[in-house]
Amino acid sequence: MLDQTPVYNQGQQKFETSGCLGCHKRDGMGGIVGPELRGIGDASTHLKYPQKSFDLEMLSQMSDNQNLAYIYEAVRFPKAQPEETVMFNFNLSHEVAMALTVYLKSLREYSTGTQHLPPRSLDPLPITEKGKKAFQLFCTACHGKKGRGGVKNPNYIKDTIPSLNRLSEQMFLYKKENQDAVISILSEFGDLLQVDPPPDFPGFFKVIAKFMSVKNIILNGRMVEKKNLGGLAPVNMPAWENTISEEELSSLIAYLISIY
Repeated sequence: MLDQTPVYNQGQQKFETSGCLGCHKRDGMGGIVGPELRGIGDASTHLKYPQKSFDLEMLSQMSDNQNLAYIYEAVRFPKAQPEETVMFNFNLSHEVAMALTVYLKSLREYSTGTQHLPPRSLDPLPITEKGKKAFQLFCTACHGKKGRGGVKNPNYIKDTIPSLNRLSEQMFLYKKENQDAVISILSEFGDLLQVDPPPDFPGFFKVIAKFMSVKNIILNGRMVEKKNLGGLAPVNMPAWENTISEEELSSLIAYLISIY
């Protein structure tokens, strides 16, 4: 069984810490930019190769299994076909690409990925740890590890997708004690609007305003500006209002505050 192999485990761990669900769905959970991944293990090559056949050397490396070759090339060389794909090239090594290929191969129509979804923990994890897990599942692919950014967004006026590791600064939370106070409020109340009385530091109303702005962007998405108006559309920030819970949203923002 694939799920009993170290390579599978490596692929699953990579998938669930690299933000793949920011663009793709797995059993209905995730983003809307890319296709649903349940059934990718049965996918016909014509989904990505309408005209051109596989590279013969790559195909031979996959024991002439066209489905494996399709998944491997889509993961490691996403711009091979078609060139206008919105899939980012993460410059994965052969080893990592193979591990992801094995994991994705397991997501068959008749054996869905639901069993592989990370279980929702009943343990009282700190809110920042919950947020970290949500960030790794949904956000890392676009916003970089620990929110450091640097991911190229073709034809985007700012070139790369924004970093998120300076959210504390953008929320006017320059002091560690103020960051901790807001994280504590989110942990206890889930929303800055619910706390009464407000914390004892100046400018908390500005923190609330920025908090609401961040929530709005996550829930409703945002269109980004093209560099070349006649070129391809860059990847926009998708809307998560139908996917993310209030608890996950608060946890995510708390995590982003904590990594400043």
